[in-house]
Amino acid sequence: YLGIARSACVKNRLQQYMNEGASVGGATGSPLLSGWSDMAQALEDELVEFYGGTSGVLVHSGYIANLMIFSVMVGPTDVVALHRDSVHASVHDGLRLHSARHHGEGARVIHFETVDEVDNIESDGVIWVALEGLTSMEGTVTAYLLQRLVRLKNQRAIKGARIEIIVDEKF
Repeated sequence: YLGIARSACVKNRLQQYMNEGASVGGATGSPLLSGWSDMAQALEDELVEFYGGTSGVLVHSGYIANLMIFSVMVGPTDVVALHRDSVHASVHDGLRLHSARHHGEGARVIHFETVDEVDNIESDGVIWVALEGLTSMEGTVTAYLLQRLVRLKNQRAIKGARIEIIVDEKF
């Protein structure tokens, strides 16, 4: 979730798009309700290129993004490490759906306080680390923790292990 609805750049581009005769009326939420537009596809393509990815998906809220990540992308042999108990409810909802998909045999979920605890996690799959960002539910700043997690991710990658870091941030 990028909070792009409040972006002046996006608003200006939308105005230009409408001036060119495009129709953007209807629901402003999910493409399921409002249809998929050329503009939405162009934005998705630009984001994929900007981040150097091979594909992407544009969703209408952070809640849906977390639901998708934790219910679909996390594998049954993965470990999900939650920073304290402070992650958003959408992460927990995604994990409940994940467990249901795997008949209760889903990923192992642990809670951590320090990067050393994450470093001690053993997994045959991916280690998904979830934490709140600058505007955490506790009002704390996690920049230092995030820097250390990125270093750990890079160190583990050299050894062939995979850590994915999910920061739930509101813009």
